[in-house]
Amino acid sequence: MGASHKKHVDDDSNLEIYSIIWFIPSCYNSEDVYKIQQRLRISINYLKIFEDNTQCEEYIRSVNSEDRLILIVNDQFARQLVPRIEQLRQVHSIYIHYLDKNINQQWFEQFSKIKSVSDKLDILVTRIQSDHKTDDTFPLIIYNSNEFNSHFIFSQLLFDCLIHMNSNNKNEFVSLCKNKYKDNENELNIIDEFEQNYSVNQVLLWYTRKSFIYRILNKALRIQNIDLLFMLRFFIQDLYYQIEQYKCLHPIRVYRSHLMSYDELQLFRNSVGQFISINAFLSTRLDYGLELFYLYESDDFERVLFEIDADPRLNDIKFSRNIKFHSYFQENDEIIFLLGTIFQLDNIYLNDDGIWVIRLGGYS
Repeated sequence: MGASHKKHVDDDSNLEIYSIIWFIPSCYNSEDVYKIQQRLRISINYLKIFEDNTQCEEYIRSVNSEDRLILIVNDQFARQLVPRIEQLRQVHSIYIHYLDKNINQQWFEQFSKIKSVSDKLDILVTRIQSDHKTDDTFPLIIYNSNEFNSHFIFSQLLFDCLIHMNSNNKNEFVSLCKNKYKDNENELNIIDEFEQNYSVNQVLLWYTRKSFIYRILNKALRIQNIDLLFMLRFFIQDLYYQIEQYKCLHPIRVYRSHLMSYDELQLFRNSVGQFISINAFLSTRLDYGLELFYLYESDDFERVLFEIDADPRLNDIKFSRNIKFHSYFQENDEIIFLLGTIFQLDNIYLNDDGIWVIRLGGYS
């Protein structure tokens, strides 16, 4: 579930997990296309446009399988492209803009990744914005303590280096972001706010805001983009020391909801008793009912609820106490676990509501 690719900033044209790929025939009005681009970038910044069908398919196949592509395509090209790329892991969802009034809806229903079919681009954009409000991905490694796992060892050493090496300022990172988001006015305003107002005392607010820096950090951790993580070490260190400052000293039970593919779920079902390293700063909630509220139905993914029992007295596990009043969303009781926290997978079962409960505990 976590990649071992060690990429550089210059090699990765998209700093976030999600991208929009839009195949546009030459008949589209250029002014309408520009307006649609601006709306799409409110939800997902990186948008790549193709007019050549071969180049479009080649690009989709070239993208890292850890990325997630959202494809907008017209009905004519969809008949050629969708059967060839729908099974690719990086293809997350497909939206069809049809030009032919006699479209065969049944043909599109055979592909589960096709989420919407409409003759109006505005309707497709609204659906994309509704479907992709949050980025729920987080990287982890499952390993057996009796076996050598090079990916786990490398990740733990990397995190230790990032936390303890000399810090840096935010200037280089801000410059990179201004360039990457130059066509996204909404995100540029947030970047300017970050540049002017960020301080170590605001790191929890910025992380829980889930804006550009949250999405960039999580992708960099997921694919282990060394150059970008090195550039972000000021933020990683600030987050680490704030969690240390507000660390919890007593046992606690928290929850984290997640949508998981069938293959990922099977990996968990076959790994009871093994260990899990979370390669991110893991946000969780104290409120069981509230976490279930955010766990929406999905035709393509299994609903999963992580139930985590953590006791700082048993091992070196570190997590914050309730950071509610330091969070961007102060109505939530939130607990954050340190980067690289290790749990033991105690149990997994399907409850009466059709939700897979994965119970994680500390190790002694």
